Amino acid sequence: MAWSCRSQTLTIYALASDTDADGSTIRVDMIPRSFWDEDPRFLDTFSAADREWLRLMFGDATFSTSTDYMCIFSSERQGKQS
Repeated sequence: MAWSCRSQTLTIYALASDTDADGSTIRVDMIPRSFWDEDPRFLDTFSAADREWLRLMFGDATFSTSTDYMCIFSSERQGKQS
């Protein structure tokens, strides 16, 4: 998904629960730069620090949307993020 829409500088957000044994409730959202970089509604789900981190990573002079991609993994259990 990300490669076909790479010109939009996407963030793909996948959300799953450890209680979802068959994967039926996994949610996957494609978030284009126009939303994560500018839209105030982004902050309804993510923090201002998340937005700034994305801006820094995608704004790096060595990052090329034609050849590079990022994968970020985060897990949260009982309110503790890792």
